Amino acid sequence: MFQVPRKVMLVLCALLLGGVASAVPTVTISSPTAGTTIGSPIPGSPVVHLAVPDVYAARAGIAYAVAAATGLGLSLGARLDGITQSDLIGGRDSGFRRPGYTLYFDPGITYRRDRDEVTLSLPLAIAQDFQRSWIDRQRNFAGGGDLADHLIFVSLTHRW
Repeated sequence: MFQVPRKVMLVLCALLLGGVASAVPTVTISSPTAGTTIGSPIPGSPVVHLAVPDVYAARAGIAYAVAAATGLGLSLGARLDGITQSDLIGGRDSGFRRPGYTLYFDPGITYRRDRDEVTLSLPLAIAQDFQRSWIDRQRNFAGGGDLADHLIFVSLTHRW
């Protein structure tokens, strides 16, 4: 049976860590086009404008080259996607948003050949938490929301 030396084994395994956040100074979508306002469920109340919310995403896990010679690899980790309850910058929080987060179990598979790579990731939701937005609190609504129970990410990479 072929055994991989320990020094090589360390190269075949890698830690994954990444994240992104978007904080936009714009508070609401201001153009009065179709789909940018929500009619009020309370008679006599003003319409609600859609917010431009701040969002974040993070991913952490490990990747392992199952068959380095053939370019096959597997990854396993966690992913967190969310929308902030209040604007980090920009001031008011009067636009409609559904603040909260979803935590995903995130398995993936990668195939690499020469300078090309294909990655498939299939995150599955394991926890969700949605808080009441500013508008929900103002109008005494329960709030809530929902995001996808599973996602599909496909990445194609070519190294020049």
